[in-house]
Amino acid sequence: MYSYATLAPLLGYRDNPLYQKMDEILKGKTKSNPEKFAEYLVVLTNPPKVLKTQEQELKILRLASKAKKRKSKSSKEILSEFGKELDEIRKEFDWLSFDICNSIGWNRKYYAKLVAEKLGFNINQKIRELANYEKKTESNYQKLIKKLHFTTQEQKAFQLVRNLGYYKWARQYEFQKALYHLKFIQDELGGRFGLTQLESKYLLPEEYKQLAIRSEKLKIKAQKRLKNFLVIFSRNKKAIILEGQKAKNHFHHLKFVKDKVGAKSKELKGMPAFSGKGTGMVRIINQKKDLSKMKKGDILVSVATSPDLLTAMKKASAIVTDEGGITCHAAIISRELKIPCVVGVKIATKALRDGDRVEVDANKGIIRKIK
Repeated sequence: MYSYATLAPLLGYRDNPLYQKMDEILKGKTKSNPEKFAEYLVVLTNPPKVLKTQEQELKILRLASKAKKRKSKSSKEILSEFGKELDEIRKEFDWLSFDICNSIGWNRKYYAKLVAEKLGFNINQKIRELANYEKKTESNYQKLIKKLHFTTQEQKAFQLVRNLGYYKWARQYEFQKALYHLKFIQDELGGRFGLTQLESKYLLPEEYKQLAIRSEKLKIKAQKRLKNFLVIFSRNKKAIILEGQKAKNHFHHLKFVKDKVGAKSKELKGMPAFSGKGTGMVRIINQKKDLSKMKKGDILVSVATSPDLLTAMKKASAIVTDEGGITCHAAIISRELKIPCVVGVKIATKALRDGDRVEVDANKGIIRKIK
């Protein structure tokens, strides 16, 4: 079952046979009109159903519509007048802030700020767009496959990508939600026996059962794992756990594939995820601590984006990632935000530096350095 479940996540990476087939089909269909490739790719690969991030966005927009009718003008006023509604949204979607290990903590103030940001937009139009997403997405898909004269086999390839793209995120959300709730149990158990929240993360499932009788020894063990090496990998469908020197030796024997970075490379290429163009200063944003670097109109460059980088993504005039494919986080969010995006560039974070001026052509999947 686990093997089958990995099919959808593999779509998050550019180098796989299904992408190559899809790329080949669409390039053939747009041979006489190549600038349409990125636009058509989005239409043909949009998930057929709304994702949890879109459900959250719809709730925020509906609250923003109420706030606008009451003449609320700031997040402070929204916080004061709509505390109950903000708590309901937070309770329903706070788990989206969990990045597998930590929760960013989307509190009332965070959601009030999101609602306030919507006040300057045509809220009702955005509500209609999201409410009609599934119907509109299917209609656009059907029109385009007819226009491009897709064969039955060609349709199957894109239908597979669409469905797997949706189920990849449906699976990810359930996993994320489960880990979010598990963390409360993890923290509580660790706390009762003198472990910090960080130390608690370094215990194995079977070790939690032993906390009542071995808490001191397990605390020391967790601290060693924190300071030293811990490697967990799968072999013959079994989890292998190595610690200390054994873990170090194993890690140093691993062979990593390194992409070559041309010192004089002025042009990078990846996969278009949302069409358009953007020009600006590069900001390498990989962690929450990098967010303060990001200014409105900058080009966000990351190994791979995640929910904790969302505030920076909203400021970007374009988004570029090393990793990912048409269903990765950056691709999905850039479509929601309508920001040009190129994914799967592989070496963007190595070839580019903070302050470089670049042009991102997401119609062609090209990033060019500008003098």
